[in-house]
Amino acid sequence: MDKAEKVTIRLNADQVDALDFMVKHGQFKTRSDAVRAAIDIMTREPEGEAVSSGLIVDLPDVMIAMIDKLVDLGHFRSRDHGLFELVRNGLDSIDVEEVQLKQRRRLEILAEKKTSDILEDVYRDYVNQ
Repeated sequence: MDKAEKVTIRLNADQVDALDFMVKHGQFKTRSDAVRAAIDIMTREPEGEAVSSGLIVDLPDVMIAMIDKLVDLGHFRSRDHGLFELVRNGLDSIDVEEVQLKQRRRLEILAEKKTSDILEDVYRDYVNQ
């Protein structure tokens, strides 16, 4: 990574609150990460790409209000863009290898239980004979 340059910006109280909200709720590790993500969105994402399917999502009113607040603050271009970014960031935070490892472990535990059940059945048959 190239050497980072320090940039100072002034934000109003609502913008700071929105940044702190996202950091507090784990969307970003730091305020700087949130600002960098916003810049990445503005510089990389082609207009109109955010919603490409007919997926309908039913969200609680409080979540819609939060997304709308972030739209009003200029963090997202639209409600659809906000939803797209929240889903994308949520998916980015999932460690697929960890999920696969947990799934393999569950299957191993299930296989162990099945093996022990089989051994128990064999033992019962032996005792009954």
